[in-house]
Amino acid sequence: MRMGLKSQLWPNWIASKIYWEACHTALMNIIQPFTISGRNLRMCLLPVSGVIAIFTNLLLIWLAAEIRHSTISNLLKTDSLWPLAIFFPGLIFGMALGFIAANLMCYFIPPLRRVFERECTAVGRRSFSKSMNQLSICAAIAGALAFLGMIVFLSFA
Repeated sequence: MRMGLKSQLWPNWIASKIYWEACHTALMNIIQPFTISGRNLRMCLLPVSGVIAIFTNLLLIWLAAEIRHSTISNLLKTDSLWPLAIFFPGLIFGMALGFIAANLMCYFIPPLRRVFERECTAVGRRSFSKSMNQLSICAAIAGALAFLGMIVFLSFA
């Protein structure tokens, strides 16, 4: 029995819809501030996710170099764009890990936690556990894509 194109694409569409909803909700909980203090706090914590994203990319490229028994500079000396197969998914994965780290910092430092709890009650946003659950789903999917990109890079570059 042959499956039509629509029935073949249906599971991919569902997975992408679930991923989009989880990422959208998690990012809206992070990005959209309600108060001035919330906006300032988010701006101060944004570099944390950027630094973690850079280190995640370096770790993924180093891991690919170790698998290939090469150095990072020799691995990236190529005429093609295959290194982007590691870089962009790794950047998204690192940003998700950075947002998780920023949330954990805010949770374990009481003055920061009070700012966000005030915003959650005023706006009716989700709780910390719900936000962390959705960020974890985003990080898991982005991590799988990053490792898949690394496998593609190692296979074709």
